[in-house]
Amino acid sequence: FNMKVSVVPWLLRAALLAAVLAPGRPLAVSSVGSEVRLLATPPSALAPVLASQSRAQRVWKTIAEGLDPFGMDMPQELGREAAKLLREAFPLEAARGELCTGVDAAVGDVAADGTTKILVHLQDGLMAETVLIPTDSRTTICVSSQVGCARACAFCSTGAMGLIRSLDAHEILGQLFAGMQEAQRRELPPLTNVVFMGMGEPADNLEQVHLAARTMVEGFRLGNSHISVSTVGPSPEAIEALESLPTRLAWSVHAAEDDVRRVLVPTTRHSMVELRDAFARVLARRRDRGLFVEVALVEGLNDSPHHALALAELLRPLPGKTRVNLLPYNPFAPEASDLPRAQAHALFRTPSPETVKTFQDVLYSEGFVCTVRSTRGADSASACGQLANRASLSQSRRPSKEVPPAASS
Repeated sequence: FNMKVSVVPWLLRAALLAAVLAPGRPLAVSSVGSEVRLLATPPSALAPVLASQSRAQRVWKTIAEGLDPFGMDMPQELGREAAKLLREAFPLEAARGELCTGVDAAVGDVAADGTTKILVHLQDGLMAETVLIPTDSRTTICVSSQVGCARACAFCSTGAMGLIRSLDAHEILGQLFAGMQEAQRRELPPLTNVVFMGMGEPADNLEQVHLAARTMVEGFRLGNSHISVSTVGPSPEAIEALESLPTRLAWSVHAAEDDVRRVLVPTTRHSMVELRDAFARVLARRRDRGLFVEVALVEGLNDSPHHALALAELLRPLPGKTRVNLLPYNPFAPEASDLPRAQAHALFRTPSPETVKTFQDVLYSEGFVCTVRSTRGADSASACGQLANRASLSQSRRPSKEVPPAASS
């Protein structure tokens, strides 16, 4: 009986699980397996496995620089014993000799403005999408938290897919790592910002989103204020569960009036006042006390001065600084078999720049900071609301075992 060979790797993995769980938040089991991955193991959880905080920091310094410690980029100063412990704790990565095992990224379309769609092929054959958005001074990555989405927003192509499954933290962080490598390859400005505004509803996959966000801060050394998690707010309870996220929060409001909101987000089960009050409670307990609010503007539906005033009245009781970001509707082509969405698509139009400016001016006059998001990547189907892929769409008709729409309380 060889204890050194048979037992030690098992003990290492058990210690690793205990370390990841140490902060007090339960670790949700991956939807594609229960192996712990290095990408989803922040330095504080890795240190006990490598028997050294400095070793863990050296490994994560390598990863944060876009290098692969399981390839040719293993830090030499890590030492032979620590490298052996790393391979034993993460056998899947060690066997394939790569960090992002089960997450194979490929560059898709590149828009004229440099916005890049990255196609993320997962080990079960599904595919998620992420978007790299470079500006003059920095690069932002828009990551997905699920394949598909249960929220069924009428203006969003991801909503047409339904929810296929949630991503685990390793798969979310694999998008970030792939984006860093692509930004370096193309000599883009540094990747400093992450927005959870890709495919999926983060509140429906909160455990994995929380672990991914924590690792972005601890491991990738991104600033808390440079990471934003956006939610439609499925329920007051789901909103209050976001309080502990080490990120900025964003609320996809889209309409202040309940009847209009239900047209745009058909799975809405609570009044906007109920959802607003839940955010108010969360913000009152958070130190940053700020909220980003997103509104997808659709011509003739939610883009009038009346709608702007209603939005101002809804948001006024929120504590702290509320910033409103207007997103003029980005058209997409729904599946012909999706008749309701095809009919909505036929009716939806992008409001004119003048209409958007009037909406913005009303909010300015009501005391709100209000910006208009420039449409990036529309010519490569990478803009907000356009993320969906045919490989996963073909499986979207299967019944989902994931989170159903929030029930009324």
